[in-house]
Amino acid sequence: MVYRKQSIIKWLYLITFLTAVIICLFSIYTILTSTSNTVKDPHVIAFANGLIILVLLPIPYLLFKRSGYQLPLLLHLYHIVFIWLSLVIGEIIGIYRITTYYDSIIHIIGGYLIALIGLYLVHTMVRNEKRVFILLFVFSFTQGVAVIWELFEFLVDFTVGSNMQSYFDDINQVMFTGQDALKDTMLDLALNMIGMIICLFTYSFYPQKLQFEKIKGLTANSQ
Repeated sequence: MVYRKQSIIKWLYLITFLTAVIICLFSIYTILTSTSNTVKDPHVIAFANGLIILVLLPIPYLLFKRSGYQLPLLLHLYHIVFIWLSLVIGEIIGIYRITTYYDSIIHIIGGYLIALIGLYLVHTMVRNEKRVFILLFVFSFTQGVAVIWELFEFLVDFTVGSNMQSYFDDINQVMFTGQDALKDTMLDLALNMIGMIICLFTYSFYPQKLQFEKIKGLTANSQ
């Protein structure tokens, strides 16, 4: 059963990788054959997000490859599903540009996933079972990752003129000012925190569901 689950996860990673490669190649071809391209062109957006997928996809393996630890299969599955929901369906297909509610849902899911990873780090690497420490660590870890992502969005907007932080009204062609310009960033951070709270609440009642464990030496899927 474990081997079968590992095989499914490997296939999901492979399918996601091939999808990102196809998206990048098709986008490059379309961009090169088009007479005019801007950062808001769908093919440019697809290419950029295809690259982001290729960067994010191997992170779980790269982080834990030589540490003697392995993420539970559940977290690998969450990782892949989140990439599809946020980057493929949200950005490339364009659901973000159709409704603002989808972005809010994704940030809650993202906060939940990051909090799960924080809990995993606490239980396997730090090995500190004090409740106060766990809460502080997971809160700091989740919000720290969320802040780094918002900084990444700001950097992309600043360098290429995109609108990842929604500081510009694409429909009415109006630049937001004051608190309206900060609303998207602050809301994203708050939604990440909500996802984290849901994760901690769930973990308080079902800790065994996360399957935290340390795997020494060769991992099961490499034997």
